[in-house]
Amino acid sequence: MKPSFTRRDFLKFASLLSLSYTVPPAMKKLRSNDRASKNVLILVFDAWSAANMSLYGYQRETTPKLERLAEKAVVYHNHYAGSHYTTPGTASLLTGTTPWTHHAFDVNATVEEYLAQKSIFHAFPRHHRLAYSHNAFADTLLRQFIAALDAYTPWERLYFENDAVFTSTVRNDLDIAAISKNRALRQQNDGFSYSLFLSRLYEAYKMKRMTRIAANFPRGVP
Repeated sequence: MKPSFTRRDFLKFASLLSLSYTVPPAMKKLRSNDRASKNVLILVFDAWSAANMSLYGYQRETTPKLERLAEKAVVYHNHYAGSHYTTPGTASLLTGTTPWTHHAFDVNATVEEYLAQKSIFHAFPRHHRLAYSHNAFADTLLRQFIAALDAYTPWERLYFENDAVFTSTVRNDLDIAAISKNRALRQQNDGFSYSLFLSRLYEAYKMKRMTRIAANFPRGVP
């Protein structure tokens, strides 16, 4: 007999209401009807416009794999983001609430503490829940929800452009420190930087690291 309320139905229903209201009653229904545990993947592409996706009518074939996925998925055509930049938008996505409720307005902010116990990760207690983001602002939110995760990878571990020693040293001032680092090390303005020699050392270090990483990507580093 086909279940009366599947996990797919739950996801569509949850998109309409706050997770704090939908998760408790819905999960009881899911436990009894959906015995086969399915994977739930949430992939977020920051600053990616539907206007440039063939999935939504763009002339060039820019998203062929997503189009194949869309053939057996729920596709939204009239969806509005929770906010206009990373922190409040991601917070809305992960809590099912508006910025006026979760209050994560500022860059690198966190949500109200009671919502940290009602994130989307709490909707799937029987799944192996893991999370990663190389966006430092989104990573701040993942660290706030870490109690609901079975596995969490810090963004520094997989972000190729990152210097783990640097970020761990200035974590509380990461934004302004990153700008200062870029000015000192990266050659801009036709080859000039704020340092006579640091940019050369940085380029040599980056090339050596990328050569090592490239060995693990025979089809090219993404």
